[in-house]
Amino acid sequence: MIVFMKRQAVYISILVGIFCSLRVNANFQVPNEESFILQEFAETTLKISTLNIGEDNPFPVLKTFLKQHCAPEALQAGEKLTQKLQIPWEKNLQQLNSLKEYENLFTSTKKLTLNLKKEDEKTFCSQKYLLYNLLDQIQTAFLGYQKEKTENYEHSAPPKEKKESQNEEKKHFTTNFQRLTYDYLTEEIKNLINMNILNKEEAGEIQEKIKINFFPSCEKAKGSFHLLQHKKTKEKHFKALKLNIGICQDKSYLAKYKEYFKQILAHELGHYLYFFKDQKSENFNSICWSKRKNTCKHEEFITTYAQQNQEEDYAESFAYWYKDQGKEKEFGSVPANEALLRKEKHFETLF
Repeated sequence: MIVFMKRQAVYISILVGIFCSLRVNANFQVPNEESFILQEFAETTLKISTLNIGEDNPFPVLKTFLKQHCAPEALQAGEKLTQKLQIPWEKNLQQLNSLKEYENLFTSTKKLTLNLKKEDEKTFCSQKYLLYNLLDQIQTAFLGYQKEKTENYEHSAPPKEKKESQNEEKKHFTTNFQRLTYDYLTEEIKNLINMNILNKEEAGEIQEKIKINFFPSCEKAKGSFHLLQHKKTKEKHFKALKLNIGICQDKSYLAKYKEYFKQILAHELGHYLYFFKDQKSENFNSICWSKRKNTCKHEEFITTYAQQNQEEDYAESFAYWYKDQGKEKEFGSVPANEALLRKEKHFETLF
């Protein structure tokens, strides 16, 4: 153990030395607070601070997120650092000979990752990229070592250990499902920016305030939009966008999950657009509402739920318009009725 701790201390000191060198050589930039905040949001969302080495690997997802918010030259610098450390790092891993040693190295490297100084964007992004790579390699090596140690006992395991193994598989599925969900979220936010529905500042605010609650269920995802309104001025403020996501292993559910997720996210974003983005929402309201009373027929709403009030009508209509971009429209028989066409036209004109 003492030998291992010495190896670990030496290696961490190598990392720190390289970081210091990178800071000296980097061209100083004004800190990009958005990059710092978004990356911290991603690490918090994936619960990196409490992540154990044996849990599913979130670092490829974090690297993808990093690539979306950091300059290419910063990532290239991080890749060079990774290559520079590749050989000594692999030698260090090969010398580990217990699960505890892997865990200790993982914990110390993770701590260094979470406590990086936020000096300038290039340094921050380069170091994050390097450390995500190293943590990824530690987990991969750990799983290989663990498999080698346990596979000889797999067939002879008593019932209690088999049950624990099943629980572990379920835990891995849950982690993968959660990771998939955050992949979908990142993909949709990027798409909303590309379509000019949201700008980067708005997207950053929404990502910060999205709260995802996972629970075991095969029900479709449900969401809710929350805002605050000042009693005197009536000014509204965006508080939170909450998504309740069922974790389900049913094949039919999984096959349609991305569609479910996109639909519910777009619906809740429709509420954000209605209250904070669309300066002409009254034009939409006038299609089927007068003094908050419904003036349209059942078939002039995209869903039955949209008939509840003008805000739900807007959110449902936006969700279907957004979801069906590039696809055949799902507004019913052709020709579609005039009210639905006017609602569709509203979003086409707005964006």
